[in-house]
Amino acid sequence: FPPLRALVEDPSSTKERRERALEALVRAKDMDTGPILMRLLDDGALRPSALKALARFDVEGTDAEILRRYAVLGSAERLAALMAHAWKRDVAAA
Repeated sequence: FPPLRALVEDPSSTKERRERALEALVRAKDMDTGPILMRLLDDGALRPSALKALARFDVEGTDAEILRRYAVLGSAERLAALMAHAWKRDVAAA
């Protein structure tokens, strides 16, 4: 998975290629993707995808990092952030 991880974080690559690589990593449940998702919270192009994907990964500090950026999130990103938080709580309670 290292080439896919590198592609996801390569800002010179197209958004579409980066999103496809991210989708592949998430589907594969590549655990090394968690820290990348946290870094993508600062990447406007992939932030919505990262927010959705974070619901599937147990990355320490996720809620705090999302809250730290909440004021700059758009409405769709805020919804994705809230859904990720709710989904993780549901899974933890199960």
